[in-house]
Amino acid sequence: MFEKRRRRRESHNAVERRRRDNINERIQELCTLLPEKLLDSAPTSSNVMSVSNGQVGSNGRAINKGTILKLSVDHIKELREEVSKYQEQIKKLEYMIECAKRGELIPDTTAAPTMNPNPTHSTFDAPDNAPRGGHQRVGSIQFRQQFNSLQLGPE
Repeated sequence: MFEKRRRRRESHNAVERRRRDNINERIQELCTLLPEKLLDSAPTSSNVMSVSNGQVGSNGRAINKGTILKLSVDHIKELREEVSKYQEQIKKLEYMIECAKRGELIPDTTAAPTMNPNPTHSTFDAPDNAPRGGHQRVGSIQFRQQFNSLQLGPE
């Protein structure tokens, strides 16, 4: 009877150890994916990954597991925001290209174009709130100037 309990406890302990090891490995992997600038500013505390696991910033400090998780979540949120900004810029550029191909007037490019659900001859439509007085017929030089004025890099 005691032998059976001991074996069950040992089995449970082994399963639990594998689970903890797996979690720690994933946290370590997240840490390696974070930019060094985030790791350098990270505070440390008592709940740190061991230095032998490689959970160390470039300044040689061990980093708190919770901090690694928080920095990872924050970084993912920042990346998502960046992706959204770039997607909006892509929409603007596609709209400008479509207008230029047709030789049409290009509205103010600071207003985001919207997809037209019922296109007559284009897949893009100017937004309803685009200023109508801001239209201009754009030649290739003017198009290039307008195209180059869009900020494509990180702010």
